[in-house]
Amino acid sequence: MDGPAIAPAAPEATAGTPGPDTLDGTWNLVASQCGDPASEGRLTIQGNKFTFPTSDCTVGTSEVQTNYTSVSLGCSGAANRQLNISIRPGVMRMTEGSTTLTYYRCM
Repeated sequence: MDGPAIAPAAPEATAGTPGPDTLDGTWNLVASQCGDPASEGRLTIQGNKFTFPTSDCTVGTSEVQTNYTSVSLGCSGAANRQLNISIRPGVMRMTEGSTTLTYYRCM
């Protein structure tokens, strides 16, 4: 019997660049330094791993709030960190204590 197409039971993987609402990828405090692997403002995020220039961190817990996500990081080479992260296309704002930094997505 012919009928309407049925959606797959689970989402299908797609190829391409990460969507604007994902953290995965390389970020930098200075957009013009995105191509510099030695940049002190570089941050790489892959899944639950955050790689800063001076430490490697793993997400312990995260909690979605209205306008941001609160993330607890366990780090080697540095103290553990508590971050509030908000994202919009191409830009991530990261607040730690009273300091807010703006990271730019590297392409």
